[in-house]
Amino acid sequence: MDKIFTGTLLAGRYEVMGQAGRGAGGSAYRALDRSGGGEVTLKLLPQAEGDERERLLSAARAAAGVRHPNLPAVLDVVHDAAAGVDALVLPPMKGEDLGRCVQLRELPLADGLAVLAAAARAVGAAHRAGLVHGWVRPSAVFLLEGAAGSEAVRVMDLGVGPPMRPEWRTAPRFSRHAGVMEFAAPEQWRGEEPTPATDVFSLAMTGVFALTRQAPYAPDEVKRMAGEQADVPAALPTGWPAPVAALFRRALLPDPGQRFGDGDEFGDAVDAVRAAEASDEPAAARAEQVQSPPAHRGRAVPAGAWAILLLAAGCALWLWTASRSSAPRTPDPAPPPAAAVDERVDSVDPPLSAASADRPADARDLAAPGGKADTADASHTYELSEVVEPPRVRNMVALLRELERSYPPGLRDAGVTGVVLVRFRIMESGAVDASSMTITEASHPAFVEPTILSIQKLRFDPARVNGRPVKVWAELPVQWQLAQ
Repeated sequence: MDKIFTGTLLAGRYEVMGQAGRGAGGSAYRALDRSGGGEVTLKLLPQAEGDERERLLSAARAAAGVRHPNLPAVLDVVHDAAAGVDALVLPPMKGEDLGRCVQLRELPLADGLAVLAAAARAVGAAHRAGLVHGWVRPSAVFLLEGAAGSEAVRVMDLGVGPPMRPEWRTAPRFSRHAGVMEFAAPEQWRGEEPTPATDVFSLAMTGVFALTRQAPYAPDEVKRMAGEQADVPAALPTGWPAPVAALFRRALLPDPGQRFGDGDEFGDAVDAVRAAEASDEPAAARAEQVQSPPAHRGRAVPAGAWAILLLAAGCALWLWTASRSSAPRTPDPAPPPAAAVDERVDSVDPPLSAASADRPADARDLAAPGGKADTADASHTYELSEVVEPPRVRNMVALLRELERSYPPGLRDAGVTGVVLVRFRIMESGAVDASSMTITEASHPAFVEPTILSIQKLRFDPARVNGRPVKVWAELPVQWQLAQ
């Protein structure tokens, strides 16, 4: 029975005053303790029979013994035979869960990390007691009304969620706030028992959702990771500071042995990033606050955790700063009047071909499929350094995923890394002119075709002169690197 009517007296003591909430972990009710204990919250346990009911009750009693400021105090575990329910008795809790909170407003980065750190500490306390949550998700993180920062966080449903059911792993759709599999780790998709590292993955999924209003992986991507042990780059915002992105990328690795070991270790890493972001340390020093993952056991890790992060930062920053990369500059001169734009653009030289005098053909004569380096007419095209409003990457996450998928399997198995320099033209629409793409440097020939195919998928906000979109030549360094 999951519906309790107002006025019902449970366990001869708790008078139900109304429903307080409902989620995948069971319904919650406001109640009055008739023995003089005041108002309480009753959290119903999932209905079960036999051994499963005993497991839930045993887990509930074990959870009641774990004390932490970010875990709700369990005052009692009660059974009402007439109503057919088991329930946890908790202090009164007014507020909203994290899933409902971010429906209304996106959390600032600092606030989201503070909530994540508190939740990780609470889960870490459970791990020290030998318990695994197994159900971490936005609706399991409750934010108390009237409290601020970490003091507002309560992690619910510790140890009392029903076991994962096989049919959940094949369902086509999942509820964003009440669903469980959407925030489950790859090993849970395989039907394995959750571990502390499983909770770390789900905490990270929850943290990204809190900060972006969407999970970093769709369920089918986690299913793929579970079946293929693939490293699929997480969908993280390209504007995040590098240490923040590195934190989440490690916590979201498909191999549990590569993640942070438990809630405490993850909480330490989150706090280190928070402290670094609050300081004035250089970016390189901040990145060192996130401990790099241990060496991968048994196979190379393709360009995910660190190299793809490096590429993301390099892409965005390089395209922005290239227009200012010449000599020290005085303030930008006023752009030419609209009537003079064409005259100025016509003076731009075409890009160097692979066989130009300044760039000998030899080993660099590596071009896009179908021919040599581009010799297309450069009329009406700017060099990137000549525009005051350079292009901005729109779909960096898509590029990172494509690069990850395109990494040559033979090189992955051999542990080969390298750098590819791609020159291409960005059209007024923001699309990449595929016919213009040229590999001007490549440390290994096998990187050439995957890089070209991946870069073709980039889209930009176009470069502008006098507010008008223009074509622009760009050069992008792509670094393929395997974590050691």
